Amino acid sequence: MTFKDLELEPKIGYTEVKVGDGKILKVADYLPIVDKGNFITFIVDLSLDDTTGCFSPVRVETYFAIALCRWYAGLSFDEEDVHDNIAKTYDTLETNGVIDAIRSAIPQEELCFMEDLVKDTIKDIARYNSSAAGIIQMMNQNAGGLNEQITDMLNKIKNGENLETLSVIKDVVGTD
Repeated sequence: MTFKDLELEPKIGYTEVKVGDGKILKVADYLPIVDKGNFITFIVDLSLDDTTGCFSPVRVETYFAIALCRWYAGLSFDEEDVHDNIAKTYDTLETNGVIDAIRSAIPQEELCFMEDLVKDTIKDIARYNSSAAGIIQMMNQNAGGLNEQITDMLNKIKNGENLETLSVIKDVVGTD
């Protein structure tokens, strides 16, 4: 028998929850695997500090809650709600019980699975970022354009422009 012979389709159920002034949200009891990947990517991308390569637990919690609202309850957010005003967005959802209502409608096994996936992914990325390979990659990313800057600086010095730059370099590097 082949998979197609089973004639199966994904089974996703929904629980209706009341939030705010009688608004009804339909909360999914299962997230398809492609959406699980997008859910995790969303959290990781927005929770990672580009400068340090570290994750903030507050950011992870904030974006996890927003991801629950977005993927499980189908709430859409404007760009500014997620990037510019994320603290206000989170606080509004949290203090009005929206996040808790959505969390309680998701089966415990599904919710724990998603929490574990996020924790494991973050742990793996953090471990990589603190490894030698991760540190070298971060240094390479931070050095992007450095070659062009140095070449431009050397050309200006060679052409007699901005000789004060040469003095600054001499002070930084030393005379030895």
